Amino acid sequence: MMKRTLGIFVPLMAGAILFGQSDPLISWSRIMKPKSGKQGQFVKAVAAKTKKFNSQKGDEVIRTYRIMDGPDEGSFVRMGLSGPWAQFDNTSERQQAGTDYWFKHVSPHVELNEGRQFWRTSAEMGYNGTGKSSPPAYVMIWYYNLKPNTSFLDLAKQAVETSKAMNEDSRYGWYRLESGGDRSTWVFASAFDSFSELDEGNSSFWAAFEKRNGEGSVDKWFEEFGNTVQANPNARAATIYKYRPDMSSPE
Repeated sequence: MMKRTLGIFVPLMAGAILFGQSDPLISWSRIMKPKSGKQGQFVKAVAAKTKKFNSQKGDEVIRTYRIMDGPDEGSFVRMGLSGPWAQFDNTSERQQAGTDYWFKHVSPHVELNEGRQFWRTSAEMGYNGTGKSSPPAYVMIWYYNLKPNTSFLDLAKQAVETSKAMNEDSRYGWYRLESGGDRSTWVFASAFDSFSELDEGNSSFWAAFEKRNGEGSVDKWFEEFGNTVQANPNARAATIYKYRPDMSSPE
């Protein structure tokens, strides 16, 4: 569904009040740019750190993606899996050793570290009808800055319920930035394994949405979406991440 890259949709993340009865899930991400001429060393160092400290049972699972386009092209994104806030309460000796290893072996190859960000979502804010649990080859990310006192929650729920009703073969999620930046930021993330999937479009989704929600519901959805996003030209952006299994925890 969300393969529609209209710059109008979407995650990666809302206060507890936004998520109704579903428990909030928190994940983190960090964008890093390798030094010029040091990308190879950076990749090897990250792969070695991940293999040593994030590959055994009980270790924190970390996924790494390379940014393929936009102003951050060539940078890398590291992210953890979603869970409760409590997962950040304690740092084990092994985790601290991994952090120390990072500063010693990886940081020397990093030009820019944008700092960690925490993202909030919930089970009702995502959909996976593919039957897959492994990381996708690519993720398309749409960033949006919302107007004060608004959220994508109701719009997202309508989309998810439509995907469920039509048993759509897709997986996506909505998120709001909880900490580490502008908290008006929301993200929509749509997974795909081949660029050819983007050629399929999503007319069938919107036809099903209209049938499920009544005549004029699609136009109303997009109208509400437009009224929610800030008007400034920087309030909408999109980029594509490519999964790097060599720099990620084994699945």
